[in-house]
Amino acid sequence: MVPPDARALTAIVVLGFASGLPYTMVGDMLQTWAAKSGWEDGEVVLLGWLTLPFQLKVLWAPLIDRFAPPLLGRRRGWLALAQLAVALGLGLLATASPAEPRPWVALAALVACAAATFDLAANAYAIEAVSAARHGAAAGFQVWGWRAGFLACATAVPLLAAGPGWSAAFAAAAVVQALAALAVLFAPESADGQAPSSLRAAIIEPLRGLLARRGVVVMLLFVLLFSASDGMAKTFTGAFLAKQYSLEQLSLRGVGGLAGAGIGALLAGWCVARWGLAVCLWVGGILAALSNLLYVAVALAWLPGAGGLLIVVVLDNACGTLAAAAFVAFLMSRCNAGLAATQYALLATVGLATPHLWRLFASLPAQIGWSGTYLLSVAVALPGLLLIPRVMQREAEAAP
Repeated sequence: MVPPDARALTAIVVLGFASGLPYTMVGDMLQTWAAKSGWEDGEVVLLGWLTLPFQLKVLWAPLIDRFAPPLLGRRRGWLALAQLAVALGLGLLATASPAEPRPWVALAALVACAAATFDLAANAYAIEAVSAARHGAAAGFQVWGWRAGFLACATAVPLLAAGPGWSAAFAAAAVVQALAALAVLFAPESADGQAPSSLRAAIIEPLRGLLARRGVVVMLLFVLLFSASDGMAKTFTGAFLAKQYSLEQLSLRGVGGLAGAGIGALLAGWCVARWGLAVCLWVGGILAALSNLLYVAVALAWLPGAGGLLIVVVLDNACGTLAAAAFVAFLMSRCNAGLAATQYALLATVGLATPHLWRLFASLPAQIGWSGTYLLSVAVALPGLLLIPRVMQREAEAAP
């Protein structure tokens, strides 16, 4: 008989994939489609605002914690409903075009809202479906699955767009998303704890649980700043790479990135087990920031052609996955069963703020160049890194 944690971890990988696919379609792939359709660089960067529901999802997270759909329970029920809504939305996007921006953007916004709702349920499931001792493994599996979804899109969608066209690419993504929804039926039930007694409690109790922690201000500041460097890089990378490479070359992001993500997930598990979470945060944060220098090398033509792109995506994804897995494990350890959807969403909202703030500086590459932009992204990692000893000390003092 397969142990419950093993079944849950398998489900978490698939759920991670199902989270990464729509985020990538609404983010990177729409930006690439717009760039190849003649949109200006600044317009393409601003299109990234479509991912804002992934940050605002905290506004409806209490509904996910409080209410249960009529089928499959509180967590799996929401997973199934949101997943099917995403698949339907991607199918409708296949019938639209950036030549008619208003309906195209409106459909993409609806897909983003459905995908953000799926994220709420998936994150809560990952926290509650395994024992606390396996949160590190759950974080690694979830991040690897997410990256696999991203990289599957990064490989297949540009190739399909270069052949049958963008409509066919989005239709194929809709089919894959619908098939991934079947995994919810086979996922084990989560030990999701006691649901809040009322909607008011679903709003108040998660806040009380987080704000009562000692050193909460330092923790929230760390959550805000730790991903600032990676968030800045990702804000501009879609527009940058679309200008540098053909669709066929961009498909290499999937092949190399999946390998890099696997390396990063393995390193994260090994690092946490051997040295603990604090060291893993240090190592991952530093490597993730330094990996942005690879894009400087591309901008300066030091890593030319498809070979250069392959090197960049392997190393960038290895470093990024290592940092992301350590960060997700940190967030998971701060959430309580039964309130996990709202608490994780609150923390993630803070962590996801910086990429959206960087979009206010959409003209930055035009002002200081692509090399200057990525060099600046390395420098902004320093404040978050310097907070690691402080936040871990506060958490140790707060422990029983």
